[in-house]
Order: sequence, then structure tokens, then C-alpha cells
Amino acid sequence: LYLPLWYPYSDMTGGTIYSYDRNRHVCTVTDATSTLQGRVFDGIDDKIAVAASSVFALTQAFSLSVWYNPSATPATAEELLTIGGGATDGCTLNVNQNAAGPGDAKDVAGWFYDTTWRSVAAVDILNIGVWSLLTLTYDRINFKLYQNITLLGSPEQTGAVTQVAAPAVSIGGQGAFAAGTIGEGWINSSAITLAQLERRYQTTKGRYL
Repeated sequence: LYLPLWYPYSDMTGGTIYSYDRNRHVCTVTDATSTLQGRVFDGIDDKIAVAASSVFALTQAFSLSVWYNPSATPATAEELLTIGGGATDGCTLNVNQNAAGPGDAKDVAGWFYDTTWRSVAAVDILNIGVWSLLTLTYDRINFKLYQNITLLGSPEQTGAVTQVAAPAVSIGGQGAFAAGTIGEGWINSSAITLAQLERRYQTTKGRYL
């Protein structure tokens, strides 16, 4: 999946948009305002819902990545990019400043479910009004979290991700909504390497930094 939410043409600015990848996933936008740097999410109910597809049933490896600029300090866990998202399935990249949250989640966190929820997190990472490329990767060896090209955490994990046969994807939240601007987002069916991440960062940062 690739969604260039900054792209100023009709197939990316309306209420129905389409991913810029070979699958051309249909995405339904709820209120998130289109700007030249991405979609602005209000933290209340704005979201983008990507139609369910077996393409997203990533159980062995995945990468989630978004350019994100927060507009408010989160009070609870706020979802940036989620695959699935049931009580016992899925994976997600979120922001959180509530130390009493699930699994003692911190300011930036990644989660996936195998037999329980697994996490990687980092404290005091984001500043309001400052763009970051946040990336989560998993390969059944390490669960890695990056800001830009800096590794924030890399705990060992080996379990398969629990996913339904055709999970949906949400951007901006599906019950815990993020406040801020999301410029673009990626889902990969492998754990991208640091070299791949650095290329992504270098080729896209000019839109945000």
C-alpha cells in the first residue's frame, strides 16, 4: 500500500481516494481535510478506511510507515496506521502519552498480536508541529521502531502475527483517533531494511522538512 496524501489531484483529494500501488485500494475518507502536505486529522473522528483485502493479511513480516506531524499532545493511545485491529488480531503504529495505557505504552509505540499483544515503544519522541517519518518493521526476529532513520527500539520477537483472512486498514484511527497531519503512508509485506528506509526518508523529506 502507498498513499501519497499530499498529492494535489482529484483521485487523492476527494471523499473516495485510491492507493498509488498496483492494487489501487479504495479508501473512504471521513472529514480529514486535504492540504498540500497531507490530510489533517482532528483527533475526534477523522479517518481514512481502506477496503478489506487479503493483501493485508501479513502474518510473517510487515512494515508500517507514515510521515506525521502532531497537532496536540495525545491523552490516550491514538492510532496512526493499523491493519486489522480486533481485540486479538492485527498490528498498529500509534502515539500515546498515557503511561497507564495498554502495556505501559509511551509516546510512540508499535503493537502486534500473536498469542498476546507485543510492543516496542519510545518515550518523549515527538514535538507538536514537527514532522517525523515513523516506521515499524517486523520479521519474526526483531520488532523495530524508527523515527526518521534512527532506531528507537528493537526487541526480539518470533511469533506469527494474528490476522483475519482479509483485514481492513485504517489511517488516523478507528476508535482512538490521531490529531495532526499525515503526509503519506506505506504498508510493505516485508521488514524493510535500514538502507531502504534511508532511501524513503531522503526521497520524501523535502515535502516536510
